[in-house]
Amino acid sequence: MELGEMKKSARFFSLFVTMALAALMGACGGPPTEAMDAAEDALLNAAWAEDCAQETFRSAKKMLDEAKQASADGDYDEAKRKAEAASRLAEQARKDAELDREECERRKSAMNQIDDRLGDKDGSPGVDRTDVFSLATIYFPFNEFALSDSSQTDLSHNAAWLLDNQALRIRIEGHTDDRGSTEYNLALSQKRAQVVKRYLQTLGVDASRMTIIPYGEEKPASFGAGEGDHAKNRRAEFVTF
Repeated sequence: MELGEMKKSARFFSLFVTMALAALMGACGGPPTEAMDAAEDALLNAAWAEDCAQETFRSAKKMLDEAKQASADGDYDEAKRKAEAASRLAEQARKDAELDREECERRKSAMNQIDDRLGDKDGSPGVDRTDVFSLATIYFPFNEFALSDSSQTDLSHNAAWLLDNQALRIRIEGHTDDRGSTEYNLALSQKRAQVVKRYLQTLGVDASRMTIIPYGEEKPASFGAGEGDHAKNRRAEFVTF
């Protein structure tokens, strides 16, 4: 090989190594400051919606806490993923609250009425409000939307509570794990929410009190990759208002 060609090859190799190292350093990165800041801003912007979209807002805060912990542990990719999820959840909480302002006010009024009925505000014995609004989450096997015997039992308890609290309405949210396409999971989560609504109707809950919304894989209850995590995500849950 001639001297000129050797020099050109050496320069090319040096450039290749430099670019590879730069790419590697970029991939490793550091703390996802931008994503974390964006999540903090999203939560601040949605703070007014906390009372009207409690579950979603709490999920957003929990996700941001997990992002901070992952960043502190040096798992920056996981921290970024969780921070971005926190931003999406905070934005969803804000949108839900904007859509449900009237229902939110109705829910607050109903909660106050139940507070008055179950115990006065000076500390007299009563039932904790968080227990009053605890409706059992319904879980499903992989790729299924049929109700198990235990799910039917849980729904019977939910229906009894709803029949005792006629002022309240519910939103049934369908969910899946993250296996399968987005389109398929949205359709499956819709079927899960629908089957729950239909069963509650057979138990006497008026259809006009129930709305459904499918989320597919977008709002996981658990972000792990194990079967136990998948099982927690295959669900239908309730929001009262």
